[in-house]
Amino acid sequence: MKNSRLILKQQPQVLSLLLSATIALGSSGLLAQVAWAANKFEMYSTSAEKAYGAQDYPEAEKNFLEALNESGKLEKGDKRPATTMYNLALVYQAQGKYKEAEDMFVKAKDAFVGFYGADHQRVGQVYLDMADLYVQQAGEDAKPELRTKAAENYKNAIAVFEKIYAQATGQAPAEEKKPEATELKPKTTAEGDDKKKEAKQADSGKSPAQEAASNLASAIRSLAGFYAENDEFTPAEPLYTRMLELDDFAYGGEDKQIVKDKAQVAEFYCVQGKYKPATPLFEQAVALSEKVNGPESLETAQILYNFGGLQYDEGTFNEAERMFKLAIKIFEKNNHDENDVAMKSIALADVLDMQSKSEEAQTVYKKSIASLEKNDDPAGLIACLKGYQKHLLILNRKDEATKVGARIKELKAGANKKAAQE
Repeated sequence: MKNSRLILKQQPQVLSLLLSATIALGSSGLLAQVAWAANKFEMYSTSAEKAYGAQDYPEAEKNFLEALNESGKLEKGDKRPATTMYNLALVYQAQGKYKEAEDMFVKAKDAFVGFYGADHQRVGQVYLDMADLYVQQAGEDAKPELRTKAAENYKNAIAVFEKIYAQATGQAPAEEKKPEATELKPKTTAEGDDKKKEAKQADSGKSPAQEAASNLASAIRSLAGFYAENDEFTPAEPLYTRMLELDDFAYGGEDKQIVKDKAQVAEFYCVQGKYKPATPLFEQAVALSEKVNGPESLETAQILYNFGGLQYDEGTFNEAERMFKLAIKIFEKNNHDENDVAMKSIALADVLDMQSKSEEAQTVYKKSIASLEKNDDPAGLIACLKGYQKHLLILNRKDEATKVGARIKELKAGANKKAAQE
């Protein structure tokens, strides 16, 4: 579940706008009631947003429901209830209330379609969220129909963002804006968010077409990742190709997102043993990461390490050694998690053994073993000791290898005992 997704904020100044409009029109009864309802709506919405931020989901649910109850008294055409439905769906999802979340996402989507039309960014976003909901649910209940629903919603989102992209790039005529439902209405959350989005685009220097390309690439990335995680490589490959094409246009060829995407697609090919298309992608990802993240950044180190894995699989052990060493050096310089560095060092020790650099390999193994013992990581220590046992057997040091094997059995027994007690 993407609990990090932001709750869409309600506009805090709505009440003052309503009151000023009421005075200007000289109205008293109905508009005063609407203003009072807006006040209560904002109060409940604000409380819900705070509760969500504190991960108090039951309290957030309670207040969003209260806000929805008050929304029936708001002026016709007010868009805020649609946003509240969307927010409430996220709260349901965070609590694992999948049916309630699904129903509320559908209501929010229908409301957004009513306000903006079927080919609007908000509608596409709801499709993406619904797809994520089904993926989350499928993780707990492996029903094929849930994965089917997830794929359908990812595709629906892509279809929406494809149309937006086509309109933004002049490949399709832009749709006419829908007329407003009422002449007098408060400034809504949706409108406020759109203004913020326009300001953000201006600050980032992106054109509307580039922004549309970025959103489309993101939707395609989600479906490609969904397929790849389910080992459906054939439909994933053309999606990843399209994503990379859109990235170049959206980000102008240099951006951290491009680094992530190139590295991800390279890994996608490696999983399938397709090293030829993976190699140039890794090379491009390393070069670009050094430029946009820095040559000694953790991002660069991880890509180098993964690239080293490709070199190992291809039997280019000297290159694998070089990349592993450089990556580990960067990890250590950045005070990266000591256990993770120790686990990554196993690959370095192995590739050193493959080149008959036994003494250096032993030094790496001993350092990793010491780190994992110090930091109490039984699973990691077992994996490292297995590698070290193999190292000893290569050197025909059978007595030492037997002792290491006994240590492995001891650790496994301790882990099993602990698991049984828990």
